[in-house]
Amino acid sequence: MNITYKSIITLITVSFLFGMVAFGADNEYRFTHNDHDTLIIGEITEIDGKIVVIRASDYIVSSKDLNVSAKKKQLRPETVKVEGLLEYANIKNAETGDYVIVSLNKSGNKYVVANGAFPVDSLDYKTLKVTAYSEATSAMLSDFVNSGGTYTEFAFSSGTVTRQYDGVDTVIYQNEQPSEKTNTSITDQVQQTESNNTKDSQGYQYYIIYGAGGVLVLLAIVSIVRKNKR
Repeated sequence: MNITYKSIITLITVSFLFGMVAFGADNEYRFTHNDHDTLIIGEITEIDGKIVVIRASDYIVSSKDLNVSAKKKQLRPETVKVEGLLEYANIKNAETGDYVIVSLNKSGNKYVVANGAFPVDSLDYKTLKVTAYSEATSAMLSDFVNSGGTYTEFAFSSGTVTRQYDGVDTVIYQNEQPSEKTNTSITDQVQQTESNNTKDSQGYQYYIIYGAGGVLVLLAIVSIVRKNKR
């Protein structure tokens, strides 16, 4: 049989790349839709190697859940020990006393970053400013946090960020020198063809896609192995 491990590697590579495209697109969507065990605003009180201790001052719980039928707990720890926090570009130069907002999942007696970690300029969620990797993303995340998790849907077009809430579009950021015209929303980044009436089901659709891809790869491997044994 001419089918070899090269075929297996090709299948795995295609499946991996497909998943990476979707993951990169919806990171902020997960941040703003409770896809973590906790989203804390706090102060860094200790840095010990790869472990950063944060004293929580407040918590943001989004008004929208990524997985409606399997909601995450949204824990409220007083302090957290975060492993690997300083590996994130936005936080790598953080020092004791700095303020941060971090999306976290619990792992044993520690926490790990789930969907992002960003510096903030205060501990007051109503007025703080988030520093992300672009001014547009900073504006979007700040608006989400300042609303206490109420505002979750945003659109990006020609250097402008628009909040979409209760049927009203409100511009929250506009670049003085807009780039080439584009028109994508944070929801579109998760799945371009999703209708507005089914936004909350997007997370499950991606899990189904990933799962189906994994099953297909596994079945292909089993089939190849069986044929090679004949």
